[in-house]
Amino acid sequence: MRILLGIDTYNAYPPAVQMVLNLGFPSPEVDLVHVIESVLSDGSFPDLRENHPLTQISREHERQGREALDSAASAFSAAGIHSRTFLEKGSVARTLIDHADRERCEIVVARTEAKGYYGSLFFGSVAKGLMIGAHQSLLIVKGENVPARHLKVVIATDHSPYCERSIDLFAAMAPQGIDHVTVMTANEMSAGVAALLVNDLPDLKGVAPHWIREKMEERNLAICEKLSPLGANCESRIVDGHPNDAIKQVMEETRADLLIVGAQGHGFFERLTIGSKSFHQVVNEPYSVLVLRP
Repeated sequence: MRILLGIDTYNAYPPAVQMVLNLGFPSPEVDLVHVIESVLSDGSFPDLRENHPLTQISREHERQGREALDSAASAFSAAGIHSRTFLEKGSVARTLIDHADRERCEIVVARTEAKGYYGSLFFGSVAKGLMIGAHQSLLIVKGENVPARHLKVVIATDHSPYCERSIDLFAAMAPQGIDHVTVMTANEMSAGVAALLVNDLPDLKGVAPHWIREKMEERNLAICEKLSPLGANCESRIVDGHPNDAIKQVMEETRADLLIVGAQGHGFFERLTIGSKSFHQVVNEPYSVLVLRP
């Protein structure tokens, strides 16, 4: 598996490095990419004379970028993982996406935090750009500190065919750094709506809500069985309410380190429809999210 990890020069990337190490993907190949953005409003990189102030600024950015790349590479090397380093120029999100496409990366990893423009290279707009434009799975890491430990994760699924393929992809990734998995499904169907489904079968009106929950539970437990090779404890949760609210509730109650979701759409109109819930989790919630795109 090839993983692309964006590296900034404000020391915001270490939690992302640690999250990748914690997940414990077997035999990962890591591309570390630092992107230098233009200081000009048009985004260009003109050829300038050697003593021009912008040339000096560019050289300093390159020096800092290479220093950050070397530091990140050392962290992976200490864990026995080889990495390649790249210093590129352009728009951060677009450049990372282009690199991922060109090098056939399977996961793009970025750290995002709310510390203002100069607080981190990977502030919110980059996460949004990756979420809308990337074709690969995304690991968006949040928070100030990611301890070195095995993880608690929550997998949110609506049992759609796409979610099923996403879970198949996650199983194939075979991360070995997970201790506990909670497979959760949001039950948006009220008892009244469930009863309407059997409106012509009055004897089943009281049974319908329980039957729906039982079927959700069965499907969640089937996912647990599918993920059994990971060696993690696995449990099922069915939570009534809107998916975003239900996910937040389970993340808080389980104190999970990572949310795992599938996202079928990656364009603007897809985000407004089938991809909107995963987009919300990436952009608006405080926890780290792995967005799977099989």
